[in-house]
Amino acid sequence: MKIWMIGSVASGKTTLARKWQQELGIPYFELDIFVHGPKEDRFKRSKKEQWHEIKEMDKAGNWIVEGTYRESYHDLFRLADWVIFLDPPLALRKKRIWRRYLKQKWGLEKSHYSSNLKMLQAMYRWTKAFEKNRPAFLEMLERDSNHYICIQDETELEPLLEHLKDSLSKKMTEKD
Repeated sequence: MKIWMIGSVASGKTTLARKWQQELGIPYFELDIFVHGPKEDRFKRSKKEQWHEIKEMDKAGNWIVEGTYRESYHDLFRLADWVIFLDPPLALRKKRIWRRYLKQKWGLEKSHYSSNLKMLQAMYRWTKAFEKNRPAFLEMLERDSNHYICIQDETELEPLLEHLKDSLSKKMTEKD
């Protein structure tokens, strides 16, 4: 099972991917690592290098990958069995951005980037840009993904997780 969790900044992608990694027993990957490498190295890979990293991940079998949309990730739509678009309300995402910034400044949460005012401003800019480009993004999801679902409320997640567990269990049974 191959799952791409996609959404705007602070939509809950990383938190959900970590939880589902445990629930489904599938490794998860942050797409930002494919773009920038680990925090210690922090460099930007070319689109070709990013795609090479993604193909290596895909060879391993089942996966959960999370991140915002980038053109260099577009072929993930073809690879993923499920594209889960996390779309909580804008006010909640803005609140999460601020809370994340504070947690990182206080050393309560780690990140792969430098948590500073410049990054905080960038996250709010990216959120605004996402909202502006929402219609085109939704059109692309509809057109290019094998199977996607839009989650706007956390109460929708548990039934989806149960469905995915059942699907994964059936796949494993069919393998045997």
